[in-house]
Amino acid sequence: MQSAKSSAGPTSNDHGQDEPEIAQYPLVDGCKAIIGPHAGYRFSGASAAWAYVCIKPETVRRVLVFGPSHHAYLEGCALSSFEQLETPLGNLAVDTRTNAALRATKLFRIMSAQADGDEHSMEMHFPYLRKVFEKHEVSIVPILVGQLTEVSLAKYAPVLAELVADPSTLVVVSSDFCHWGERFRYTHYQGEDGAPQRLSSRTPREEYSTRPIYESIKALDADGMTDISHSPQPVRPLAHASAGEAREAFSSYLAETGNTICGRNPISLLLATLHHLEKQGNTFRYPAR
Repeated sequence: MQSAKSSAGPTSNDHGQDEPEIAQYPLVDGCKAIIGPHAGYRFSGASAAWAYVCIKPETVRRVLVFGPSHHAYLEGCALSSFEQLETPLGNLAVDTRTNAALRATKLFRIMSAQADGDEHSMEMHFPYLRKVFEKHEVSIVPILVGQLTEVSLAKYAPVLAELVADPSTLVVVSSDFCHWGERFRYTHYQGEDGAPQRLSSRTPREEYSTRPIYESIKALDADGMTDISHSPQPVRPLAHASAGEAREAFSSYLAETGNTICGRNPISLLLATLHHLEKQGNTFRYPAR
């Protein structure tokens, strides 16, 4: 598998470092699911683009979008009541037939118009989808993901697995990773000695001077991404052999670190769905370029 160069040269990030001109890992040619951020485009637009470049639009007819709820407390999952999704690049059609089938299971609620309109986690992805599928017909199933338990995951996974098993269905998971700082009540820091601690405004600077805070956050997120990764033939080192293993590893990672990954529930839902497919003997293998 080969990395693909971007059309633009390297750019400097907020720390004065050059962003890579090529993908840091081999790109998947025709993926089944992607995880992309929903922060402002200024901050994460380029990162999301690396995920979307892996999609083969000619093979996809339906996209399930899993997004976390930021504005309304929600137990389980909820669907959109709208039939069209407006973007600056044109509208996207909601798959109302799939929505009706999901509602019939009695597992899914319907978002209020206000909650739907206020939620940015999925909205930030719709322009990418409109651009990627500008020459192809596609329908969207926005699914707002709230609090999930092991019991509820066991109920949702088989229902969604039936949809995901369709070769023409793609899954987009919306998730930023670490939200760091006292306003997020999360100041996890791991220095060069490997011992984790919680920083505060009163922490002496010398206690975190050997390793910049952003480097600690970067390593923390990288560990989580590694735990999510899985493939029978790993696309990069340390990937797990199955979605089931990845789900267990990600759950343990969250319990140990408490990382404030806002899309942790959508990610867990994806892994649970893929794990259900594995148990049914349906495993997706990534083709090599």
